[in-house]
Amino acid sequence: MLDNETNAEVEDNVLQVLKKIDTTISKDAIDVIHRLRGKPKTDQNKKCPSITVRFIARKTRNNIYSSRKMTEIC
Repeated sequence: MLDNETNAEVEDNVLQVLKKIDTTISKDAIDVIHRLRGKPKTDQNKKCPSITVRFIARKTRNNIYSSRKMTEIC
């Protein structure tokens, strides 16, 4: 986690990103969410650790995947 980031904060961040790609879901659609452990940050490794999300329904996941492919996230 990043600087004592809670799972609720990670969840909120994911929901904000989904809004940017015009995909809105409720918090109830998420089963489990957490950050993966990352390597210690160095000058060469400035990336944040990845986030893993498990959705309640496969249909929700597939809708997000298809939206992601059509929209650039920047």
